[in-house]
Amino acid sequence: MITDYRCDWLDDPDELRACLPLMRVLRPHLSDADDFVQRLQRQAEQGYRLLAARQGDEVLGLAGCRLQENLLHGRFFYVDDLVT
Repeated sequence: MITDYRCDWLDDPDELRACLPLMRVLRPHLSDADDFVQRLQRQAEQGYRLLAARQGDEVLGLAGCRLQENLLHGRFFYVDDLVT
């Protein structure tokens, strides 16, 4: 049972880079850490945010998400990536 963890929105390149091993469980085609960070930074320009659940320095879970809006649903929260 995990009892001591925290959730943080990430934007620091080193923190993002540290998430690649877990993200690869969901997206195995990702292999280059610098490319991964660049992709996340480009997506951030479109509203994407990465939330990390961590215990100490270990990343236990990731949620990549964004707020969107369209004519069908109005404003909604979209989860692109979810992995533990």
